[in-house]
Amino acid sequence: MLRSNLLAARAGLLRNYDPLVLQINAIYGSLDRLRDIAIDEPRLRAAVDQLTNVFERQELTIEQFKSDNALVQNSLTHFARIGRSLELRAERPPFRRLAPLSRTSCVSHSTPLPTLWVKREIF
Repeated sequence: MLRSNLLAARAGLLRNYDPLVLQINAIYGSLDRLRDIAIDEPRLRAAVDQLTNVFERQELTIEQFKSDNALVQNSLTHFARIGRSLELRAERPPFRRLAPLSRTSCVSHSTPLPTLWVKREIF
């Protein structure tokens, strides 16, 4: 579930990270329960500690992803808004030459931009 929500966030389908936070907290809760169960079993306790360390590193990666993804999603929103503005001004110089922005020349990102832009040469 955590990975599917990460993919949904990357695709722009998850508008907030609350489900990710809930899932991370649930995983930590499960690790705490495992640690309680393994209190008298040193080998099992070591395995739980190792699993906890792995997940803590994964959580750091998730936090970095959330930060980077928020920046990308916000940038795409602003880019789309600016593009629409340029399209509306396309008939007035000097904007006529700026309106046909293409996906390939402006953004290197896998999220598709609005169909407002079609692949054309700039200038």
